[in-house]
Amino acid sequence: MMASQIAKAKGDTGPAGGSSSGKKYQRNSETEAQRKAAYEAELARLQAAREEKAAAKRKREDDAAAEAKAREEKRSRLAEESRRRREEREAGEERARRARLGLPELPGADETAAAADEADEDSDGEKMDDGELRRRLRELGQPAVLFGEARAARRRRYRRLTAVVTAGPIPTTLALVEEKDMKVPDKAPKDKAGRKYLYRQLASYFTMVLREWEAALDKERRDTAASKAAYNAMVQSKETMKPVRTNSEQPPAPPTPLPTTGCTKQPGSVFVS
Repeated sequence: MMASQIAKAKGDTGPAGGSSSGKKYQRNSETEAQRKAAYEAELARLQAAREEKAAAKRKREDDAAAEAKAREEKRSRLAEESRRRREEREAGEERARRARLGLPELPGADETAAAADEADEDSDGEKMDDGELRRRLRELGQPAVLFGEARAARRRRYRRLTAVVTAGPIPTTLALVEEKDMKVPDKAPKDKAGRKYLYRQLASYFTMVLREWEAALDKERRDTAASKAAYNAMVQSKETMKPVRTNSEQPPAPPTPLPTTGCTKQPGSVFVS
């Protein structure tokens, strides 16, 4: 009787009692495995969401970059067409003005292009058309065409970007020659290539002299007035040589004779006017 009463108080959990909850207890390892599986599933879901979001962002950026490139190409094309129309209009007005004043005709486009090609020739004799010039500017990460930029200005901009400056007392873009090739000819050359090589020889010679001068002064430098004066003279000489270097790097102009009108030469005397 007592046993039956105790059983009633606790309740019957067997199959006869109608309970179908399965296991009454669960191991900690099983709980941990379920928690880990749920955690990994959540991580996978978050990673997939992040990747989808990043892909959508990349697509938006690519679309924006493509639109910006298309706008830039359209702007460059319109600027080029506007420049060409303006030049044609100005050329027509100039032809009409010269015809009205009875002046000779201007050179044609073919002659102008040939002159531009000859002027744009590199120091090594290489000629570059406008398409190749734009391609090289793009390879340098620079805009191929600036607004209102002519071909000659675009060529000068490319030369400035690709100029190699020597690391010497006087930085220069001229290619230096060896010491055995520094001897200049007795007469100044008249052709363009000869004058360019003469400038290279002069730049090499002055660079060598200034380097040796500076090295000698550094070796014998003292805290005296004479030593300071000698060093200041060397520094002043380098500053004086900079305009010479700038003029040498410019395209050489054909030599022009000195004006002799009004000047006579007395035997055994200087020029007098």
